[in-house]
Amino acid sequence: EQLGRDGARVPIPWSGVRPPYGFGASAGTWLPQPEGWQDLTVAAQESDASSTLAQYRAMLRLRHAHPGLADDSVLALRASADGVLVVERGRGFSCVVNCGDSTVVSPVRGRVLVASDAGVAAAVDGGVADMEKGDRIILPPSTGAWIQA
Repeated sequence: EQLGRDGARVPIPWSGVRPPYGFGASAGTWLPQPEGWQDLTVAAQESDASSTLAQYRAMLRLRHAHPGLADDSVLALRASADGVLVVERGRGFSCVVNCGDSTVVSPVRGRVLVASDAGVAAAVDGGVADMEKGDRIILPPSTGAWIQA
């Protein structure tokens, strides 16, 4: 019914508590924004270390600083359980994504560099451990982690 992408796009919500969230001078913008997006604005996520914005910023920093991502290493898909995607790249870097509906243990051990959710945790027999130590990594459903093996 609708030509173009305008029905699937929305301006970035920058600030404020109601549309247009700092994008334009009035609520009558070309691409209207939904109500209830005040927690998704850049201003709201700026100070939240677990926000999507913080996650993307950390990933962008790592993208340019991590040796396994900065060089021309070849990507490799590693065989893994159903619903788990493992992508490896040079110098011990792995990205593990749990696409399934249940919690899984990552097939890659190591230190979590970035995780998509605070529920990603390291595990030891009988409890939770420090992800800096390289323990087994537990991935809840629909989560992922960048791991240094």
